[in-house]
Amino acid sequence: MSELIDGLLGLSRVFRSELQTREVDLSTLAFDVTRLLEEGEPHRRMEMHIEPGLTAQGIPPCCG
Repeated sequence: MSELIDGLLGLSRVFRSELQTREVDLSTLAFDVTRLLEEGEPHRRMEMHIEPGLTAQGIPPCCG
């Protein structure tokens, strides 16, 4: 229950502050997600093609 409350408090802080956008490296983000999927299910065979250098203006994912 305390994790849920902490999460809601964190979310409320996000909504009270002005969102700052910047360039986000989508290729790196996609590579990181793919790596997590491979680590989570090593017995599955995956083949992915991620175009290098793709970026967009947005809110970067939280580090951690």
